[in-house]
Amino acid sequence: MANPNSLFIPNDPVFVSSRPINKGILHNLPTNGLPQGALLRAKNLIVGTNGPMRRPATLTRATTSDVYPIRNMITLWSSSGAQTTFIFDTKYLYKYDGTQTLAKISDVYAVGTVAGTSGAKTITGTNTVWLSNDLRAGDSIVVDSNTYVIETISNDTSLTVTENLLTTFSGVTYVISRLLNPYEDINRLMIDTAIADNKLIWTDFNRPLRYSLGSTPADLSSDLTNILAGCVTFFKDRIWIGNINDSGTLYRYRIKWSSATDRTSFSAADYYDLPYSNGNIMRLVPFSNLLACYFTDALYLGRPSNYANLPLVFERYDTKGIGLVGTQAITRFVGGHLFVGQDNIYFLSNQALDAIGTPIVKDTIRATKNHQLIWAAADPLNNRVVFGFPELGNELVKIWSFDYKAKAWSYDEIESTSSLNLLGFYFNQTWDDTSTLWDNEAEPWQMFLDQTIHEHLYYGTTNGQVWMLTTEGTQDNNTRNIPIELETPDYDYGKPDTTKTWFRVSLKIDRILESTETLSFIITGSTNRGHTYKSLGTLTIHPNED
Repeated sequence: MANPNSLFIPNDPVFVSSRPINKGILHNLPTNGLPQGALLRAKNLIVGTNGPMRRPATLTRATTSDVYPIRNMITLWSSSGAQTTFIFDTKYLYKYDGTQTLAKISDVYAVGTVAGTSGAKTITGTNTVWLSNDLRAGDSIVVDSNTYVIETISNDTSLTVTENLLTTFSGVTYVISRLLNPYEDINRLMIDTAIADNKLIWTDFNRPLRYSLGSTPADLSSDLTNILAGCVTFFKDRIWIGNINDSGTLYRYRIKWSSATDRTSFSAADYYDLPYSNGNIMRLVPFSNLLACYFTDALYLGRPSNYANLPLVFERYDTKGIGLVGTQAITRFVGGHLFVGQDNIYFLSNQALDAIGTPIVKDTIRATKNHQLIWAAADPLNNRVVFGFPELGNELVKIWSFDYKAKAWSYDEIESTSSLNLLGFYFNQTWDDTSTLWDNEAEPWQMFLDQTIHEHLYYGTTNGQVWMLTTEGTQDNNTRNIPIELETPDYDYGKPDTTKTWFRVSLKIDRILESTETLSFIITGSTNRGHTYKSLGTLTIHPNED
């Protein structure tokens, strides 16, 4: 180690400050040309208007019994004040009541009896009605204590399974479970939902619209028996669906709607075609008094009309061919929509469509191989929106964070075992007590004031776990420390060819540490624009210092 007395220290050293550090990550400018307060890296930090702070910790809240990837999460608030939180994995629907294990909502058919022969693949039913009850290839059937996957359903009384039957049986009971994504198609991970008439309504492009009140699911409408939808929403007292498969014919540009007075009534004549794009409808999302229709390569806005039997008229919004890249790559927040397009991340407001992801876009969209797995979600508790990009794999590891007040980017990196990689994340708003019932006859406003509403971001994992982000924790799932990294740009102070000597590095935080606290930072430096680093020591903030 060099003798400190031999180091060159200039006669007139200049103190240079870089504060506040609130510009976030900028990758679209030269590393020596970034504005003051900008960073090259901000890992596990949220860069706000006052500077960076550590991201919230993850906390395991619940686990499914079947350990399939989590797909969606939504809370239904009924007109009676009852709250029900639903969670979807890739096969089943669950109800979350605040306990560690999610309660599966069974969606089964078990009418009649069946018979089959060991070594064969055909199962014959007696008094069964399989075709008329939304049973599909890929659903599971349990018979004679064995579980099989259905391969084909020929008629109401005959089906085949994918593997040979293990036993011979006759006149026995059985159970067929309707599955959300029977073949676990990675490109059909989408579950789109809507809430209307105290019902949770969903589509998975596998069956006609289904609904649940918190108990056994059922078909929403007999008018949709032969119709599958790629997306669904509730807007202006109607149920709207898009990207239609009608009796086997795909109308990727078609929108249908229900009656405003009977949301189970869908007239065959009530549809609107937008065959002006090469893409398909991805999502229908309410946008103030308009309905936004996102294609893969276009955007249409539906406005109320004066035409009979045509509640909305759609007009194309000029996006220069940009559309929504994935069904989950959009979220509503701060009066608009934030979504991932083919070349950037955009914010759609009443004023304009603005690109906001330019500072980090080269590290995101272009590196993602499967756009269907890009996710977006609001995190209002932390003044940010998060975007997940799976890059080379099918799981989210790096999560980009956009602080909407500072307009600053950073990223979260979740470190976990291989079985805990993230699939997606969801914003959920719930009461402190998940069993709360708002009794309108018992001083409801006092009950409202006495409760705490949680606005937490939740993560769904590939092994069926639900994680919640919490500012109260300091470790992920109380087991792993949260490593933070902050990398400054190159500092040449306008004199790139002049040799400069640094002899001191200091750091200030926004509060004085408690008498029992100590905070340490490992400092490294680079003289070749980040290609290699060497240790500069540890900077320690002691108790009662800042």
